[in-house]
Amino acid sequence: MLAVTYNLGGKVFDVEADREKALAQMDDLFRKDDVWHDIYVFGTQEAERTIAESMFDESKRRLTAAVKAYFDIPDDEETLWEAEQ
Repeated sequence: MLAVTYNLGGKVFDVEADREKALAQMDDLFRKDDVWHDIYVFGTQEAERTIAESMFDESKRRLTAAVKAYFDIPDDEETLWEAEQ
């Protein structure tokens, strides 16, 4: 198991704006091609927006898209965190 926590400071790994940069940033954290894990635990703080803004909009659509792109999860495949929303 690999557990990672990261304070995104109101930003996100934005695959829509710059796919190469976003995937490289995620690779610095997860290293999926170098180290193999059965479980990845990814905790974020201030992902996509500040804490105050998240009180009114809790969506993490861009972060979800980035994680799916990095781990090659098809867009139509529902992830655990999407099922719970």
